[in-house]
Amino acid sequence: MSGPRNNILVTGIVGIENAAKRNIVEYSIFGGRFTKKITALSPHTKLWCGDNPDLSLLTANLLVRDASDANPSIRCSSISALAALPGMDETSVRVLSVALSDQAPQVRRSAAASCISLFGHAPEAVLSSGLVDALYECIRDSDPIVIINCILSLDHILSDEGGIVVNKTIAHYLLGQITQFSNSNVSYILSLLLKYNPKSKDEVFLMLNSIDETLSSRMPNVLINAIKLFLHITQDFQHLKKDMLETVQPAICKILSQNIPETSYLVLDFLCTIGDIREVFSNNYKFFLVRGKDPGYLKSQKLKVLPLVCNEQNVGKLIEEVKPFCTDYQSFKDAIRCLGTLGQVNSSAKELCCSSLIPLLESPTEQVVAASLECLLIIFPTHGGTSSSSVSSSGEAVTYQISPSLSAAVTRALSSGSMQESSPALVLHVLGNLAHCLPSSPDILEQISSVILAASSPDVYSSLIKAAARVFLAQPSQTQLLLSSVLSTGFQHKGLPTEMAALVYAVLQEPPEKAALLLGCQVYSPKNYISNNLSTNIGSDHILIPLIESNKSILASSPENILLQGSV
Repeated sequence: MSGPRNNILVTGIVGIENAAKRNIVEYSIFGGRFTKKITALSPHTKLWCGDNPDLSLLTANLLVRDASDANPSIRCSSISALAALPGMDETSVRVLSVALSDQAPQVRRSAAASCISLFGHAPEAVLSSGLVDALYECIRDSDPIVIINCILSLDHILSDEGGIVVNKTIAHYLLGQITQFSNSNVSYILSLLLKYNPKSKDEVFLMLNSIDETLSSRMPNVLINAIKLFLHITQDFQHLKKDMLETVQPAICKILSQNIPETSYLVLDFLCTIGDIREVFSNNYKFFLVRGKDPGYLKSQKLKVLPLVCNEQNVGKLIEEVKPFCTDYQSFKDAIRCLGTLGQVNSSAKELCCSSLIPLLESPTEQVVAASLECLLIIFPTHGGTSSSSVSSSGEAVTYQISPSLSAAVTRALSSGSMQESSPALVLHVLGNLAHCLPSSPDILEQISSVILAASSPDVYSSLIKAAARVFLAQPSQTQLLLSSVLSTGFQHKGLPTEMAALVYAVLQEPPEKAALLLGCQVYSPKNYISNNLSTNIGSDHILIPLIESNKSILASSPENILLQGSV
């Protein structure tokens, strides 16, 4: 049937007009090829039949008839519609089982995908009918789309059991057919094979040979999943990782050179997860440089990767490249953090980084100043810390002396009233780390202590107690009265400040070097101490004597204090 009548039927079934339910039969019997296909795939068919069992049965019979039609397109649409039809489970299973072995590839594709529709409303019928086994058998189909549809259906149907089971036969068959799939399907197959673990060394190298071509792919999703699979099957052969990185390096650089933000971000984000890439990619650092027209998210990701590709030869160039972005509103935090990480490579990089921080510390933007102070904590990590970046590749230890100009800039930043109010914990941390380099650190400590007392935050006051002890270790004679006052107030609080005061007092019973190690700071000049017992220096004015006597029970019962004394 064709012409105006056919157009009316099509118009009705797609919902432009309110067609009667009985018309669905008319559409299926008298419609042309296109009308039948639209009827079978229309959501109205499922909706109307769900409300009318008789109509559902009649429609199912018509769809079963069309499932044997000579036209593969009609068979495909009928199979899809029948699988979605509720209440016809046994009929659907029978038709799908036959369709999975149909001569036309498009019918087999439709049958494999339709198993998901049937499973949606009749899971028991699918699991108990043998369709799962039939889908497993169809994985060896000659058509790559049929294979993918079968795998997708199995993964969905068996999701409660962990998805499709990938054994040796399936794994090697899929790898053998890998060149037949489209790029998106290759990516999916490679991710699926992460479920399989090769059983022998020979099998490992056989699989590596099969994925060798994918490691040169210029498609980011294929390349990334190929690398993931390589790392998965070579867990016991770590020496092969460098060879793999050298293989993928041209493809990765090619993707980055295309300057497509989305694909570049995808590759850069993945590179952050695969460990040491410096040896292979350091000579190609220019592909990772930040561009002014990059979107914010890509700038941030590049700034995370740059420290991974730096070495002692290119670190100076990288620092110069990063500096302009330290005041960029989109990326200043990541740029300044990157600057600090680059500054740990060697002493010259640290000096260059420190000189770059001076104007940033004097910036009128408070967020830039705060980020610069955090950068100082990266360059000068807590004494005794084990940061992987605190030692250069040549074994050079990080030093803790700073230039007079940087010291003056840090002092001005830490003395800022707005900075002390907005980020007191950060100010205290930097002050404790660099107290031996800042002559005015006791004055800054006294200034911020009044701000913290006004805020009355237990957490921040606990940080003040620790910072006071660290400043005392650097400049004992200027800080002992302030430390005594801070400890005294700490014991008068309840909770965390009292525990921190007890901990600090217990630490100060130890010699200066050991106390500095426990508090994560440095002793500027141990000869300035009255004796090797720091509590003698604190208690020389007898301010804490009555206080300690009245708090013996706290000092004795504090779990943290017991733990600390046991460790020393």
